[in-house]
Amino acid sequence: MRLARCSAVTTARHARGSVSNDVRPTGRTRALGARQPDTGGPLRLGKNARVPASAADRRLLVFTSVIVLFAGLAVAAVLFFATGGGKDTPKAKPLFVGLETQLRRNIHDQGPQYIANPFAGNGFWLDVEGNRIVAYSLVLPGTDHCIVKWKAQRGSYVDCNGDAVDRADLDRFKVAYGSHEEGRDRDVLVDLRVLEPAPGSNSGG
Repeated sequence: MRLARCSAVTTARHARGSVSNDVRPTGRTRALGARQPDTGGPLRLGKNARVPASAADRRLLVFTSVIVLFAGLAVAAVLFFATGGGKDTPKAKPLFVGLETQLRRNIHDQGPQYIANPFAGNGFWLDVEGNRIVAYSLVLPGTDHCIVKWKAQRGSYVDCNGDAVDRADLDRFKVAYGSHEEGRDRDVLVDLRVLEPAPGSNSGG
């Protein structure tokens, strides 16, 4: 009776040992990452696994890239035409600077008016000399780069050295007048193509 019980225990232990050897992977097997058998179920990917893009995703990416490209071209075209389309500096012609009555009032109240040159190059000082509106050149006669400025504190023009300059010693651009309708205030035009010598210079005497 006792012998039979020992045989039964031995048989059971042997059976458990066989099951353990058949089912449990060894340490070496776990280290090598043995593949799991294909059970026919859905494939489970790891956290860092790369998922290939589908055909629909690739089409969407290409379509988005094309849209961004055309949007960039449209913006570039708008900027190109807004800045003049890359054209050269406009050709010089008589420049309209305002109406005579208003210009005289501004010069009387505020002093000479600096006007920029829209055709590139130096601007000029719009002033009143005697009873005429004049457009003084910025460059001191006899020099190439000495710029004349108006100093309101001193009530006079000064050169690049800070010395006072008489109005009669300044070159001036040709000033013309025009009117849209008879009896209306006259337009004042400055022709930057025609530089007249200063009355006080030798060439003007």
